[in-house]
This record gives sequence, C-alpha cells and structure tokens, in this order.
Amino acid sequence: MSLAPWPAAVWVAVGVGLRLLWPRAFLFRLDEAVHMEWAARIARDGEWITHAWPSSVGVPNGPVFAYWLGLFAKLSLSPLVGNLSVVLANGLALAMSVPLFRRLLPERRMADTAVALLATSPVAIWFSRKIWDPCLLALFLVPALWLALRVLQSSGRSAAIAGIPVVLALAVQVHQSAIFFGIVLLAIVASAPRRIAWGWLSAGTVAGAALLAPYLSHVIPLAMDGALRTDGGSPWPDVDVITNLLLDASGHNIIQSAGPETARLLLWPVPPLWLLVQLAAIPFYVYLFAGFAEAWRPRGPLPEGARRLILGGALGLPALYLVLRVRGVPHYFLAVLPLLFALIVLGARRLGARRPRWVLPLPVLLGVNALSWMGFQSYMSWNRGSEYYGLPYGDVAKVAAEVAEEARAIGRGGEGGPFRLHVDVPRDRGDVPEQYRYLLERRLGVDVEPVPADGQWDLSVKIRWPRPPGGEPWALVPAPPGGRKIGGYHSNLGYLE
Repeated sequence: MSLAPWPAAVWVAVGVGLRLLWPRAFLFRLDEAVHMEWAARIARDGEWITHAWPSSVGVPNGPVFAYWLGLFAKLSLSPLVGNLSVVLANGLALAMSVPLFRRLLPERRMADTAVALLATSPVAIWFSRKIWDPCLLALFLVPALWLALRVLQSSGRSAAIAGIPVVLALAVQVHQSAIFFGIVLLAIVASAPRRIAWGWLSAGTVAGAALLAPYLSHVIPLAMDGALRTDGGSPWPDVDVITNLLLDASGHNIIQSAGPETARLLLWPVPPLWLLVQLAAIPFYVYLFAGFAEAWRPRGPLPEGARRLILGGALGLPALYLVLRVRGVPHYFLAVLPLLFALIVLGARRLGARRPRWVLPLPVLLGVNALSWMGFQSYMSWNRGSEYYGLPYGDVAKVAAEVAEEARAIGRGGEGGPFRLHVDVPRDRGDVPEQYRYLLERRLGVDVEPVPADGQWDLSVKIRWPRPPGGEPWALVPAPPGGRKIGGYHSNLGYLE
C-alpha cells in the first residue's frame, strides 16, 4: 500500500494552504460577532476578563480564546484578522502534530501520512477557520497528547508530566469539552504510575490551578447560587457519540456541521464528486476498524506507550460521553482526531501488507479530502452561503458597507440624532443580527442597536448618531419604488426615527 508521497513539512504547508483558501468565505454569525466584541474590549479598552460568552450549555466560557483574538485585534478589529489568527493557531498545531505522530507510529512515512490526513481532513479544516472557541483547542490538545506520550514512553519518571496540568488548564478555559478529554488523558497517564515524577506533577498542578483560579472565581459562585444552566440531558446515551466519532474520522462530518444544503456541492465541479466523497468514507471506516484491531494486539507494531494512549483516548473519550450522557456533537471529538488518524494509517498499512490489491491507496483518499473541502468552500463562496450555513463573511461585510454608506448619507444630510434603518437582507436563522451591528459600529464609529424584525430576511438597526443641541428627530424616509440592491441583494430600504 502506498503511503503519502511527500514529507511532513510539505503536508503542513498543504494544510495551511487549504485553510487559507477563500479567506472571506468563513462563517460570520452571532457567535463570531460576539467573540470579536470580547476581543475588541480587550484590545481597545484594555479590559481584564475572567470569563467570556456563555457556551451552548449555559456555562461561561473561559477567557483564553478572547485573549488570543484580542492579541491580534490590537493589529485590526477586522474579522478577517480574527479568522486568520485562528488559522495561525491551527497551523501551529498541525506543525506540532509532526513530532506527536512520529512518536505514535512506528515508521516515519506512516507518521507523515497521518500528518497528511490531519492536513487535508475537511472536518479538521472546518474547525480551523472559524472565529469560534472550540477552533483554538488544537493549539493546546496536541501538545497535551505529546506530553502524555513522553511520560508513557519514558524509561523512568518523566518531568514532562508537569506540563500536562498547565496545558489542560488553558484548554479548559478555551472550551468545556476539554474537561472530558482531560479526565481521560490523566487517567491514561495514571495507569503508568512508575513513570510519574510526583514532584513535577505537584508543581504543574499548582501552576495549572493558578491559571484556573480567576476563571473558577467567576464560575464557582454562579454554581453555588444555582445560576448555571446546563443541558437537561437525556436518560439514555446519545447515539450521535458513535455517529459523529466515525464521521469525524472519515473527514466528511462537514456535511452535518454545515447543514443538509451542502449536499449540493455535487454541482462543483462535476456531479460525480458528491458520490466520490460518500464512497471515500467507506475505506476510512474499514481502515479505522482495522487500526483498532491492530492496536489491540499486545505485541503489535506500535511503540511503547503509544498503544495505551491511542486506545485509551480513542475509546475512552466516547465511552465517557456515553456513560455521562453527554451530547455527541462533532466538535467534542477534536481532541482525539490525531489518534483516529493514527489508527487509520495503522489499519491501512496492516491491510495493505496482507491484501495489497484490495486496499485503496491513501494518497487517493487525501485527494478526495482536498477536493471535497474545495468543493464545499467554492459552493459557499459562489452561491453566497445557504439557509443553514448563513452568509459568508464577505457577503455580510458587503451588506454592512452599503448600509453604512446609507447611514452616512443621512448623517450628512441632517442635524444628527438617532434614527432607525430597516433593510431586507439575508441573516442567520432568525438571530438578532449582531454580525451586522459589529461591522456597522466599526465602520461608523457610533453605537448601533439591533432591533428584532419580523422575518428571517429583515435587518433592522437603530443607529444613535450624535445629535447637536436642538437637533430635530428624523422622520420616515420611504423606500425607493421597487426597492434597490444592498450588498447585491434586492432590498426595500427605509429610515425611521
């Protein structure tokens, strides 16, 4: 069986390149706009925060992602810069995966092939270019895996264990799913007590606790007051834990992440592409199960410690989700993606050695990965998003620019004062259009208040323009007959005090 033909450095460059394609086609919706607001508060106002926006289960997120964005927001408050900072973080994580895979897998070419899978996986790319807190997890979880492997493969008691609590303390303050991964990782390391340097572990635990203390000082009082809202959960384990684990491993969970309309990526560049993407998932599943079987063999080819980490992580995390009845959403498996890709390479190598004519070479699957991602992104760029996906950032920015120009015209033509502006534009699934507010405030330099409108295609904002003393309020300005185009979309435009 042929493995990836190029060295790891080339695949890292390919992975970064794929993440940079169509730079204005990334998602920019309510979540992304709120994250940029937190970053602006840090960069512009120098605000010190101990927590950020609440997660989907109601628990406030930690401040690490906001500080990461805030670091780059000092250069620019543009969401383009914010998204590029996420791409940079994941490019660094991809580079750090090279030494990880070379410790996990017995051969250098196998390790390079695992890097190639991580570089080209549509799921990995999808979660590498969104202004969303889980998309920063890889920057911390890849080093956590490497440190754990250093401990498990050490000949004596390893000082590397001191870094694990520190890295996990930061990861937990990126997204709460790192808590579950941390439990599994620490349990794996604890299974080798003779390799634990207890003094170094104590020092790392103290340092990690110090990093967590400001965040916990906010969360613990909320928990004691009963102010935290968490998912009610289900009395039964979530079958999506298994489904999304497999779909993430195949790389094609992007379809579930982006919505059913993305099935229409078959329109690019030719109809057979969609069928090819679906068929390519089959060998991924076969290789994954073969990899599990190969890793399960006590005297298999895996280096010392790698078997324990791969099986413990790839099986332990979904098992923990099932026991605790945690929702099996796709981004909850980002931590074990490297382990799943290592298993796929291991399984493909095993099957290729036994039945070489029956095995589809991995370079073919890498090409399908890259094609499916480019097809998806080109579809979203050329077809201006979808109802589920929302508008790509480039379209949101274009709408905001034209609305801002209309607002400036009103501001120049009168005596100032607040007015309300109503435009029919696409927005995200009925959410209050925070993404437009963020961009309008950056362009106008004034406060903009989103106002809920009647339909999904309505944008209604109240713009508090500075009004001189004695200025008269704005009167209704009727929409032009037949409407006009705003950001390329047909719109009826009106202004109201």
